Amino acid sequence: MKRDPRVCLQDANKAAAEIGNFIEGMDFGTFRGDLRTQWAVEHGFAILAEALNRLGQSSPEVAAKIPRLGEFVGFRNQLIHEYQRVDPEKVWDHTIDDLPGLRIVLQSLIDELDRDASIGKTPPDAEAEDDSSSLDPF
Repeated sequence: MKRDPRVCLQDANKAAAEIGNFIEGMDFGTFRGDLRTQWAVEHGFAILAEALNRLGQSSPEVAAKIPRLGEFVGFRNQLIHEYQRVDPEKVWDHTIDDLPGLRIVLQSLIDELDRDASIGKTPPDAEAEDDSSSLDPF
C-alpha cells in the first residue's frame, strides 16, 4: 500500500512553518549569533527535505510540481553529511528567500489533493492514507 502524498506534503509544510517561527523577529546578525536557532532551523530543513524526498519516491508526479525539490534534498544532504561545512548565511538565505514560495506551493498541492479526496478521487499513487509514514515522532 502506497503512502498518501498529503502526509509528506503536510510534514514538509509543518517543518517549513516551524522554521519560520524559529526565526521570527530575527535578522541575520541575530541568527548568526544564536547557535540554538541555527541548529533548530537546520533540523527543520532536514525534516522538510526528507519529507520531500519521500514524496519524490512515493508520488513522483506530485513531487514534480515542486520547483527546485532536488535542491532542497541536496541541501538536506549537506546539512546531514557535511555538517562541519554548513554556512549559516546559506541557511539564512534559504530560509528567507526560498521558504515562503515553497510554503505556497506545498499548501496549494495539499488543497488540491484535499479537494480531489472530497469528491472521491484517489490521490495519485495512494490506495489509502497511511499515517504511519509521518515524520512526527510523537
